[in-house]
Amino acid sequence: MGKSKVLIIEDETAIADLLAYSLEKESFETTTALSGSAGLYKIEKQVK
Repeated sequence: MGKSKVLIIEDETAIADLLAYSLEKESFETTTALSGSAGLYKIEKQVK
């Protein structure tokens, strides 16, 4: 079974990086976006 995926949407880069680091240590696959619209774009890109 593959890793569970998490999309982190956070406008503070340091916080997003910390969240990603922590989740990756727990075996999650992470993607980050710095805005809601960027997050939606990344979701749409994954679906297509």
